[in-house]
Amino acid sequence: MSDSTVALSSERAVLRAARRALPTWQQQRHAQRLAHYLTRRLRRGSPRHIGAYAAADGEIDPAPFLRRAHRRGQRCYLPVLAADALRFVRWRPRSRWRLNRFGLREPRGRRYSARRLDLILVPLVAFAKGGGRLGRGGGFYDRSLAAASRPLRLGLAHQLQERVALLRQPWDAVLDGVATERRLRWWPLARLSGNTRPMTGG
Repeated sequence: MSDSTVALSSERAVLRAARRALPTWQQQRHAQRLAHYLTRRLRRGSPRHIGAYAAADGEIDPAPFLRRAHRRGQRCYLPVLAADALRFVRWRPRSRWRLNRFGLREPRGRRYSARRLDLILVPLVAFAKGGGRLGRGGGFYDRSLAAASRPLRLGLAHQLQERVALLRQPWDAVLDGVATERRLRWWPLARLSGNTRPMTGG
């Protein structure tokens, strides 16, 4: 195991412990503030298809935002494991659930590729200015988003997960922006993909 791999594993462990240590009331406050920022910045009806995730392990929870988006008529999707990548199933408030092999919740239903989405809200362990993202280490999002100009990639995190810089591997999926409980930031040149942003400013 290389020194860089050991360092990344150690950093992941520290950051995951820090977000798990946030008390329930603070987790809920962060989720509500995040929902407020995202709802305010999203134009009604655009993007139409939004991918997200079921929060676990202290991740900032997109559920309050998803409920608002659903009420506005936007279609929301959550990831399910398929071989070594992710597919996405449409989520509704009354969706049926099951546990995958990692014990994480997944909705039941028809599966779609990430290309169906206009925007994907990506969980992360750490982020850095310019689109750098440190995930859990499984590579599921990296493989699912590889070489795709869409969907737009917006990382979600607690502000405490920001780092000055991250060691980036060639296969790491670069983010177009990050939203926390404090603000939303875009890095429009992060991927040089020519995407049109469905959100305003930030």
